[in-house]
Amino acid sequence: MTADAPPDRRPRFSALALLALCGALLAACATAPTTAPPNPHPVATAQPTDDTPTHDEATATPSPPPAFDLAESGIPLSIDDEANLRYALVQALIDQHAYAQALEHIGWLRQHRASWWTVQLQFAEAHYLVTADGTEALAALRDALALKPVNPRALMLMGQIYEDQGNTRKAEFAYRQVLQWRPDDNSAQLRLARLRHRAGDLAEARQLYEGLLLKADNDILALTELAVILEKQGNLPEAEARFKKVLEVHPDRFTGYKYLILFYQRTGQLQAAEDTTNELEQFLDKHKPKRHRPRRR
Repeated sequence: MTADAPPDRRPRFSALALLALCGALLAACATAPTTAPPNPHPVATAQPTDDTPTHDEATATPSPPPAFDLAESGIPLSIDDEANLRYALVQALIDQHAYAQALEHIGWLRQHRASWWTVQLQFAEAHYLVTADGTEALAALRDALALKPVNPRALMLMGQIYEDQGNTRKAEFAYRQVLQWRPDDNSAQLRLARLRHRAGDLAEARQLYEGLLLKADNDILALTELAVILEKQGNLPEAEARFKKVLEVHPDRFTGYKYLILFYQRTGQLQAAEDTTNELEQFLDKHKPKRHRPRRR
């Protein structure tokens, strides 16, 4: 990566491995001689040495490295080297949900690598999660879109922020644009369907949920929302079939039973509600935790 080549791809390392790698580099920074002259021709890829971490060392579970200042470390790093190191560390910290610590390095990257659209995206994500300040996060996302106009990741986060702010019109626009670029983006389709359902547009919401279930037939949220829409539209047989499908695939059987029982109660099918309640009680009795009697000595 260089100043003119924004890092479009995430590093091919796990977050923990990156943390371990960056920690080892920072330790080297702390012990490097301060009198070493800067290298006017930095090598793009470092050659392995005896100090290269082993696989076990690189994949160990480290503690997040403390805040540091590479400028005071004494190691002769070029700007490109420092940018790449900070970028990798930011990715690892975000993967570990250490957003406040990541912001310390993102600030440096925004100053020295403002042309990297991913840095603007990193800042928007971390800043919004730490401060809930949508205004500055949205400004960074607009910068990211200016640098990379076809940018589903930036628009998804932008849609989320608009949704949190109650601006459903702009949130819908963002999700629709993502679907134009990536028609198979299930997350964007699910979010758009939810917004159309809330707006009372049952026809489009149903179409979006049914389209999503063609790609992911066991999506619990889509199944549940579609069942509710079918019930509102008066299509009770199909709504019942969808609620039964929810019961079949829901990891929490109690919740699945609850949805089906409430459906029967709302639609006046009291005998079916009673029968399903009895079935739920039998299920709970069957799966009741067993008590172990203490052994007699």
